[in-house]
Amino acid sequence: MKRILLIASAVAIVAGCAKVTTVDTAEPQEIAFKAYNYAATKAPIDGQVFPTDRDMQVFAVHSTDGSQYNDYFNEKFEHSSVTWSGSQYWPTAGTLIFNAVSPANGEGSILESTFNKDTDGTVSNITAVLSDNSSEQVDILFAEETEALDCKTESRKNVPMVFYHALSQICVKAKISKTGPVVYVKKVVLRNVYNSGTVTFNTIADTPNAVWTVQGDQKDLEMTNTIGTTLLNETFIGLNGDVGMLVVPSWQTPIVVTYTFEDAEITEELPLSGNWEPGKRYLYNLTFTANEILIEPKVSDWTGDSQGNNITVGGTN
Repeated sequence: MKRILLIASAVAIVAGCAKVTTVDTAEPQEIAFKAYNYAATKAPIDGQVFPTDRDMQVFAVHSTDGSQYNDYFNEKFEHSSVTWSGSQYWPTAGTLIFNAVSPANGEGSILESTFNKDTDGTVSNITAVLSDNSSEQVDILFAEETEALDCKTESRKNVPMVFYHALSQICVKAKISKTGPVVYVKKVVLRNVYNSGTVTFNTIADTPNAVWTVQGDQKDLEMTNTIGTTLLNETFIGLNGDVGMLVVPSWQTPIVVTYTFEDAEITEELPLSGNWEPGKRYLYNLTFTANEILIEPKVSDWTGDSQGNNITVGGTN
């Protein structure tokens, strides 16, 4: 009888202390990103304005209380399918804020990128040092900061990153008028453009801007060396294709055109004025007549030209 009482007492003690515990056995959720165009439509990147084989350098800060943020990671994310992924995972709680730049550090045009933090630990601006690769420049993109994302609800989604261009795109097209002479364009040169520099990008959402601090030497960059036998006709011919050349935004410098007319080789300096701005495409249509060269400038965003046509910008130009 005594033995039975002892067992009963033990059962009562266990029952009184029992608690239900839930263990989450789900796999940790990997962080992945999708790149978006900066236009109001927020169109997904499809290669037209962001090369889909481009990596991005992502900086993340984490907060447990939503007020003070600490560094979480600074890592290169590689493109795969339609997303960019690395080896980082969502925390189980708190919030994350992301910033990014592309190319990643040490790739393409970027020597290094620094994510500069504010007093609360969030990123206020990004500073990137551009390497000297002259005519093989690639477009540099900066993403505005994301909102503070809840690590529980957002962990199964691809984080959208909205990117902006930091370079200027210079394009030249040429044709002859209906009564124009026989003209062969030999080359087009951008005179004294900067091929390296430092850019600081404001990361505050919806107010992005890029401010360049130019360094290094100015160079003459030749837009093409393959059209010396191209006879101009009444249709505009894109020199160096429709992509043109990517340059550090700066004061507009002269465009120099060398062409042949009636067996004579002629070089003309076409003066320009104003500033080239980041993320803008400058198209200069040149029309050759018997007595002059007419310049028709057009300015548009990189999302398309003035007629709404897509512009492929990326890789080397």
